Amino acid sequence: MSVVSAVATTPPEFTDDAVVDAPVLPGQRDFPRSVPGEGRSGRKDLGDTLRLGRGMRLRLLAAIRALLADPSIAGLKDAPKLAAVVLYAKSRAPQGREGDNQSSIWGAELGRWLGMKESTVHHRVLPALRGSDALHTRVVTDAKGHPTGLDCLVMPLWRARKSGETTDPLALSKAELATLLRLIEALFGPGWTPKD
Repeated sequence: MSVVSAVATTPPEFTDDAVVDAPVLPGQRDFPRSVPGEGRSGRKDLGDTLRLGRGMRLRLLAAIRALLADPSIAGLKDAPKLAAVVLYAKSRAPQGREGDNQSSIWGAELGRWLGMKESTVHHRVLPALRGSDALHTRVVTDAKGHPTGLDCLVMPLWRARKSGETTDPLALSKAELATLLRLIEALFGPGWTPKD
């Protein structure tokens, strides 16, 4: 099973029975939410990160499925799909500022997320995403003109937000994007070192 497939599924071990089976009382709304918690030692651990309420799990699952089903991403290989998921999760929620919906990253960091070398990211992953119109990028430079990063705009997210449909599965709120980012950090976060 690829990492992208693992993110797009909801294994039963990610459930918190106390939250999933909690009844919604009359007049009470069932908001998507993560379930905060601490381990017995008083610190957050991996199990707590993966414990999400039913509404939040369904919302994130719908968002990832919609992203991967977008025609600009659906036919790509796993590495570009995974990069699209990472860049989507790192996107800024709209707040009426410049840079809304964008994510800032650099090739080496994206490579650590994907478990690939930076050159592979620049020569295979990003060109595939740009070529399918799934991603628009802009090189960020310092005062001397040296590149310092990459601003990325995941086009399926941009199109979802541009349409103004708040019910679009890709139009996650700031809290939902933060929860998705924390979840994928727990599953396959940066820090992998490429081997061979």
